[in-house]
Amino acid sequence: MKKLVLVIALLGVAGFAQAETVDLYTTGGFGCLHQYHDINTSLGDVTATAYLPQTGTGGMTLWFSDQVNPTNNSFYSYYYGAYGGNGVPTVLAKCVFAGGVCVPNGEQLTVTLNETFYRKQINSGRAHYWCTHWTLQSGTIVR
Repeated sequence: MKKLVLVIALLGVAGFAQAETVDLYTTGGFGCLHQYHDINTSLGDVTATAYLPQTGTGGMTLWFSDQVNPTNNSFYSYYYGAYGGNGVPTVLAKCVFAGGVCVPNGEQLTVTLNETFYRKQINSGRAHYWCTHWTLQSGTIVR
């Protein structure tokens, strides 16, 4: 019985140790929006897309290019959660589309983004406004 408990415990530890770390590489933001499209990753051909809150913290979504349905160019699944901010590990939950509705499946990942930004004044005729331009310097995903 002790051997069985030991084997189960070791299998649990081995399963836990199997976490995959994916590196995210430097990319510019998407204009004035806090979004990164086609982020190159250490997965080779697989890229990531991230939509983040415009100011500090808030809702975040993350997609991987290998989760796209080639028939209609929509995603099979995506990850969502509350973005913790620059350099803060953020836990995202996976949502899988089933019958047109996205259903959480219990899978999670942790993403940490290291970003920089600058603000630029935009002048258009009499209209003047400030735009924040974001750059992803690096990042990691543990899944």
